[in-house]
Amino acid sequence: MTNRKRIPRNIEIKVLLRNKHSCCICRDPKSGQGVIIHHIDGNPNNNDGSNLAVLCLNHASMADAGLVKGKLGSSKKLSAEEIKSFKQSWEKKVLEEVKIERKLLPIRERKQLEILYKFEISKRKNEILALSKKSTETIKNNFEFLQQLVLEEFITGIRLRSVLLKSFLDIALQAVGESYLSLPLIDAIKGLFFHLIGPKNVKMSSYDKKLLLESLDVLNTIGGFGGEFSDDLHVLKRTCKTIYELSEVSYLYKFHKFLAKSGKILNSIKRDCLKYEPINKGNNKEKIIKEKVKIVDNTIKSIKDLSVQ
Repeated sequence: MTNRKRIPRNIEIKVLLRNKHSCCICRDPKSGQGVIIHHIDGNPNNNDGSNLAVLCLNHASMADAGLVKGKLGSSKKLSAEEIKSFKQSWEKKVLEEVKIERKLLPIRERKQLEILYKFEISKRKNEILALSKKSTETIKNNFEFLQQLVLEEFITGIRLRSVLLKSFLDIALQAVGESYLSLPLIDAIKGLFFHLIGPKNVKMSSYDKKLLLESLDVLNTIGGFGGEFSDDLHVLKRTCKTIYELSEVSYLYKFHKFLAKSGKILNSIKRDCLKYEPINKGNNKEKIIKEKVKIVDNTIKSIKDLSVQ
């Protein structure tokens, strides 16, 4: 029996935010019913955002019934296709509501909020950098708070993601391969683009494009430090995985400039990997360099394969 993967916390937060913590069928956050995150295809290990739907307990039961072939007593069923349709429709409506709320926010109040948000981002950044490896839970909570500000940008119209990305670069420059800082940082960078679920549902703005390109510079710093100064492969693997995932998004939107730059960034990270010197003198330098270069080369190939699809 395979162990069920827990939905990563950053993905869980994004899915709940996209759905206003409400069942995508009931759409009522005040119904009093609890909600769960349902795996649409029935595979509990498929934690891709497109496979996760927020459902109340009643509709989750109907969704589970829909995964069972044949008749199931008098239980009502919801098919996977029906749930996908409800999910897409509700998430689109939530984004539209957010845009309306943003227009209604007074200019003076928006300016005050901007000052408060910038102060809070700076405060959280400094807290993260001041904490040690022993405080991983507090670091995680701070990053989760910063990720939730992405939704605040869509509500208020204040460009918080650019401020967040600058703070992420400051953290990256001081993380120097430390996985307890670098890993949640990489997830937070990816979270800046959670709304880009496909060109049919959400347009990619020029601001999105600018941030995507700038995010590669931050990932270059993280991946470069991970390649050159870290004995383990976790930071490098996560960096390359995120660059590929953002490349998938860019490919969907035909944002070829990102794909071109991602190749240059990965080659830069590869050069840093070749400079690696073991911290633990017992490590096999040549073997680890070979493993690191392979990770980067595989990512470069995967992104090239996107372009020929």
